Amino acid sequence: MAAVRRTVVGIFLCTALLPRLRCESQQVALDLESELQPYLESYCISCHGEKKQKGDRRWDTLKLPITDTLTLLHVQEILDILNLGEMPPIEEEEQPSASETKRIVELLTSTLDEHYATLKSTGQQTVFRRLNHREYRNTIRDLLHIDTTSFDPTQSFPRDQTDHHLDTIGDQLVTSAYLLDQYLEAADQIIEKVFADSERPPQKTYRFTENFRQQPELDGALRDWANFEFIALYETPLSQRHEGAYAKIHGFEQGVPNDGLYKIRAKTIAKNRIHDHPERRVSTNQKEPIQLGIVPGDQRYGDLSRPQPIEPQLAHFELKDDILEWKEATVWLDAGITPRFTYPNGMVGLRGNFGPIANAISTQANREIKNVDFSDRRLIAMKYGELPHIQIHEVEITGPIYDSWPSPSQKA
Repeated sequence: MAAVRRTVVGIFLCTALLPRLRCESQQVALDLESELQPYLESYCISCHGEKKQKGDRRWDTLKLPITDTLTLLHVQEILDILNLGEMPPIEEEEQPSASETKRIVELLTSTLDEHYATLKSTGQQTVFRRLNHREYRNTIRDLLHIDTTSFDPTQSFPRDQTDHHLDTIGDQLVTSAYLLDQYLEAADQIIEKVFADSERPPQKTYRFTENFRQQPELDGALRDWANFEFIALYETPLSQRHEGAYAKIHGFEQGVPNDGLYKIRAKTIAKNRIHDHPERRVSTNQKEPIQLGIVPGDQRYGDLSRPQPIEPQLAHFELKDDILEWKEATVWLDAGITPRFTYPNGMVGLRGNFGPIANAISTQANREIKNVDFSDRRLIAMKYGELPHIQIHEVEITGPIYDSWPSPSQKA
């Protein structure tokens, strides 16, 4: 009952205020008509009238109230000039008082605010609008049963216009000729994706147990430390240099051959969550378990050891300290996508600390490191520094897994 009462009172107040607001608006328009023209005649028309039009501007023909866009632009220009204090020129003998100009500026501002609001308004009518990117992608997902985790047919679409950070305002969502072309391109991509496989693709298992080469920066250290026997993850993907932040599977850069569900198994171990390094060098939260993530990678977008434009988290695990264990997840991978491993709560800025960490190790060992280059310091830090990291000793990928054929997308 109280809610109904508040609603009724609110409607009453709004209804009661409307005539007052309308009257105030009309009064501003009347005041502007009666006060602006005398102001212009006194201080502006001599330079912007019938005989002389400085700057190709003529204000003696200005008609009020504002009824068209051109008049609106002219009034806006007058307001801008007055706000900047550029008119009337200081060399003119006839100058308005500060109070006169302030009054005109207030009237112009109120009038323009009202007209801009009117132009922006749809007159309380719902505007028929197109789908924004998110809605288009979700509609394709729901209608055709396409997994859009890594597939985005709207990537080449122009950015959706927003109004107060909202991307669902009809009169802001422009439909251009270019966007229509991109709709056709997206339709081709979608149809090709749905019917890429006319026959059920065979299920295969890919197993990786050695030669875990990573990015070139770490290759030398991983070779000398462990002969590429495991993947090593050190940094968070949020780091700047991304040294040991993204681990690809060497020999599987081309990705899976077909769209579908794939079971990914990784034999992992979390090392050195608890350590003695100062936080300024090794910035991890020792109270948190070490975390392992899986994100998609596509070599068409560039280096698999670096961030890519589309990399949603496909799977996430918490690892136990110093226990070699299998972790598995069944995830959707598009053809050409390869899984990459990440360490979401790993270190930041490790590259800049390899030197200090290596020096600290030499001090503890009562020996001095001399005449070694940066790669040697990296090796010393990684091999002897007891840094928090993840090791992955084996990876299996099985798929594509389909419960039935034709696929749900093809049946749709």
